[in-house]
Amino acid sequence: MAVIYNINRNLTTKEETYRFETVRVLLRQATKPITDQEMADLVVTFSSQLGEAYPRKSGLNPKLLSAASKFLWMRFRSPVVLYDRYAWQWIKEIGKLRDTSSYTEYVRGWRKSFCGYKEDIAAACAEIVPFKHFTLAADMVDDELRQLVQQAWFQERVFDHAIVDTAAKLEEDKGL
Repeated sequence: MAVIYNINRNLTTKEETYRFETVRVLLRQATKPITDQEMADLVVTFSSQLGEAYPRKSGLNPKLLSAASKFLWMRFRSPVVLYDRYAWQWIKEIGKLRDTSSYTEYVRGWRKSFCGYKEDIAAACAEIVPFKHFTLAADMVDDELRQLVQQAWFQERVFDHAIVDTAAKLEEDKGL
């Protein structure tokens, strides 16, 4: 999963065999957040822990917010909100963030935006079932797939993909 999300590049270590061992240990120590504030605090704390465990060659501890949110999402799924620079840009573009916003403010803006599209996302996800033969879910039983696409974490990831793709396209169009 770390390779798929392209976060393994942030975990530099001399001992390649144990590259993910520290992450595994830290993840096992984390307790599932209930509220958005608990989740935001956990992501920020985990980000600092990762930065200390995987310092840069310069000796500085990086801010690994994206990696932290993605690892925690792999462990807990919802209510973890993934941090992605494109998602941040999109939420900022629609006026829900400032340049100096914190991860907690990002989560608030993300949640508010998600709630505004929640019904549309649920409807789009429900449409996956009749078209499953054109997806990687082709072999799933309809009822199992229906249950999957109704889960909060699944719909949140659909939203993430939509806003990340939109922001990346806007950046490309601007020539950035």
